[in-house]
Amino acid sequence: MGNHHDHAGSRAGFSLVELSIVVSIIAVIAGIGLPRLARSRVTANENAALSTLRTVASAQNMTQLSGVIDTNLNGAGEYAYFGEMTGLLPTRVGAGGVPVLGAAGFDEMNPAAMSSTMSQVQADALGDGVVIRSGYVFKMFLGGAQAGGVVPGVPEAPGGGANPGNMPNGSGAEQYWACYAWPVVAGSSGKRVFFMSNEGVMLQFPNLTNTYDGTNAAANIPAYDAALLNGPGLNGMAAPLPPRGVLANDGNLWTVLQ
Repeated sequence: MGNHHDHAGSRAGFSLVELSIVVSIIAVIAGIGLPRLARSRVTANENAALSTLRTVASAQNMTQLSGVIDTNLNGAGEYAYFGEMTGLLPTRVGAGGVPVLGAAGFDEMNPAAMSSTMSQVQADALGDGVVIRSGYVFKMFLGGAQAGGVVPGVPEAPGGGANPGNMPNGSGAEQYWACYAWPVVAGSSGKRVFFMSNEGVMLQFPNLTNTYDGTNAAANIPAYDAALLNGPGLNGMAAPLPPRGVLANDGNLWTVLQ
C-alpha cells in the first residue's frame, strides 16, 4: 500500500512540474506574440488609412468634375467635405454668389461620392469636424478666400459639412482640398501621419515623438498647412509642398510616399 501511495504522489508531483513548464512556455509565446500582434495592428491601420486617403482623392475628383457644388455659379465644380460627399448632409449652394448651406432633403449628393462609413463626423479639441476610422483620425480642409497669394484651409463643421460661420470660398474650394490622417492613439493604433491634397501627392511623417495624437489636445492636431510651406500656392494649393529635405511649416520633415 505504501508503494502504491508513493507512486500516486510521484505522479501528482510530476503533473505540477509539467503544468509549470507549460505555463512558462505559454508566457514566452505570449511575450513574443503580443508585440507582433500589436505591430500587425499598427501596419493594418496605417494601410487602411492610406487606402482611405486614396478613396478620398477619387471622391473629390468625382465631386469636382460632376459640378454638383458650384457656390459662385461660375460653372466650375468645387470640392466637398465628408458630410457632403457621403450624402449625409446637404451640400453648399450659391445664393447671390455667396455660399450657403443647402436645403435638407433636397441638396444632398445623390448618388453619394463616398461610402457612409465616413459619415460619422465628430468634433475635435479645436471644434472642427473629424472622422475616426480604423485607429486613425481624418480631417478635411477646403480652400478659403485667397489672402496674400495663399489659399487658407477651412475645416469641416463638427457635425459634418460646411460651417455657416466659416464657409469655404467658392474660388478657393475649386482649387484646394487637403486631408490629414493621424493615429487615434499614437504608437498604438498607428505611428505614421499622412497628408494628401488636390495635388495628388501623398506625404508621410514618422511621428516618432507622437507629435500628432488623437483629438483631445489642440496641440496634437495638425493645422491645414502643417505639411506645407508658407508662400504662394502652386497650382491652387494652400502652399507649396516642401522640397526634399526641407522642414515643413510644423517644423517636421515630411517625405513623399512612393
